[in-house]
Amino acid sequence: MLVKFVMIVLGLGGLGLLSRYQPIPAHLAISVVPREICLLIVALGNIQLWIAFLGNVLLARRAVPRILSEVSMAISLAVYALFRMDALGVNLTAITISRTAVLAGHRLRRAGHAQQPPRRHLAASSTTPAGSATGSSSTV
Repeated sequence: MLVKFVMIVLGLGGLGLLSRYQPIPAHLAISVVPREICLLIVALGNIQLWIAFLGNVLLARRAVPRILSEVSMAISLAVYALFRMDALGVNLTAITISRTAVLAGHRLRRAGHAQQPPRRHLAASSTTPAGSATGSSSTV
């Protein structure tokens, strides 16, 4: 529990240092990365504290599987990532449209393959002269 609090304090301290000294000029695009890392550290600490609270206090008397904390951590991180992408100005609808376009293209390709005649394998095609067999002798 103490480790999680230390994580949060370190993340907040890093945010304080970044806002006070700004080691990377703000006009550069890379200046967002250290701030996002500090925010991720704070978010990880908070998420872990809440999951520990839910699992150890609220659901202590129930037979809750331990994988529930793992799944809730993964879902929390996915929600956090979507939230931060939206906060940074990423158009999430464009990602959805792109994914839909890729899936539609994949389906069109599969439909196109279904209309083509099946390809013959090289082993099934006869490229040897008549009378000679590959792999077995025909002379007796």
